[in-house]
Amino acid sequence: MQFTLPTDFTAIDFETANFEASSACSVGVVRVEHGEITQTYSTLIRPPRLFFNYRCIEIHGLTAADVRTAPSFD
Repeated sequence: MQFTLPTDFTAIDFETANFEASSACSVGVVRVEHGEITQTYSTLIRPPRLFFNYRCIEIHGLTAADVRTAPSFD
């Protein structure tokens, strides 16, 4: 059986403020068509609670101050 990688797809990546699934603080989206990046989008998100776990900050570098005025993600 041969496996072929798709050449058209959309990738989505969320960063979180802590280990709660509802704590998204950033999202990035990339659209790939025919193996080439055609569109990108990213934005900060204000999570419901402005509690940032230090381990998450070490990974993505975002803090409560960075997202304080960002829109929420209901």
